[in-house]
Order: sequence, then C-alpha cells, then structure tokens
Amino acid sequence: MDLKQTGIFALMTKRMDYATQRQTVLSKNVANSDTPNYQPSDLVPFDKLVEKEMKARARAQTTGAGLMATNSKHLQPEMDLNSQNAAEQKETYEVSPSGNGVILEEQMMKIADNAMTYNTMTNLYSKYIGMMKTAIGRTGS
Repeated sequence: MDLKQTGIFALMTKRMDYATQRQTVLSKNVANSDTPNYQPSDLVPFDKLVEKEMKARARAQTTGAGLMATNSKHLQPEMDLNSQNAAEQKETYEVSPSGNGVILEEQMMKIADNAMTYNTMTNLYSKYIGMMKTAIGRTGS
C-alpha cells in the first residue's frame, strides 16, 4: 500500500508541496526587494485550493454518473467553479521611491509562518508513520 495516496498522507504531502512552492515565491520577493517597480507575489491560499479541488471532484462525480434532476426540488450542482484561479494581490501600504512594493518585514513573517507550517506537517507525517507501524506491529525505524 502506498501511504502517499491514502487520505491524511495525501493531504499532508500536498500541504508540504504547497509550502515548498510558496517558499520559492517568497524567496523571490525577498531577492527582488531592491528591484525597481517590482511587486511581490504569493500563492493562492491552500484552503482555497483544497476547496476548489473538492468542488471539482464533486462535479466530476455528479456529471460522470449522468445524474439528472427528475424533480424541480432536486439540488443542482454548483456550476461556477473557476471563479478565481489566482491570488488577489493586496495593495501594498509602503512603496519605495523606486516603486518597489516589497516590505521585507512582511515577507519575513510569511516565510517564518510557512516554515512553521512545513515543520508541523513533517512532524505530523512522522507521527502518523509511527502510528501505522505500531498498528501493524512493527517498532523501530
């Protein structure tokens, strides 16, 4: 059994992959903090990505099964799934004379938060692996 493909492990793996990609984006913001007219970017929040994926799966199951409403009281699937694909860039409150919108303190806080999230996911992943080994009777590493 591939543990990466089971419920909680798949979600933790996706969350760690998201944190890795976000670290790259935030690092780029910090690296360009002196670039004239550079505006910082960020990823769509993880919870919105999960919500979008769940809606897409629900729609695929509904349309894939060929379900149709035979009564006017039947619920219809939500059709507006692609309303927003990109993160909305908030307006920066500080802009340097060169037009650069990177606020280093803000970026460093995001990086620290992202690192804590990644560390939490890796610790949870290790704990769940340990629980699985205990459940099947294996101990040690």
